Amino acid sequence: MRRGAPHASQVIPQLNGQAPPLAPRAALGHTRTGSFHKVAIQMTNRLALVLGAVLLILLASDAYFADWANSIYLGRKLVDLIEYLAFWR
Repeated sequence: MRRGAPHASQVIPQLNGQAPPLAPRAALGHTRTGSFHKVAIQMTNRLALVLGAVLLILLASDAYFADWANSIYLGRKLVDLIEYLAFWR
């Protein structure tokens, strides 16, 4: 038997002569069972400190070796991306 999303006739209740609603209420998240995968690594305080230290080391090396050129480039590209996404709003 094929396992997947239920057919529309199973989801939308049969209305006796009434017009169906515009759209059935959507569930938050994915509706199929077992579709979310559990992540093996959880965000701990130690992992957050390590990621923060790596970020600070990258910023410090950019400041020392490239005079903030890489950070400015990435910042400008981020602004371009935000403006591009705001266009589609």
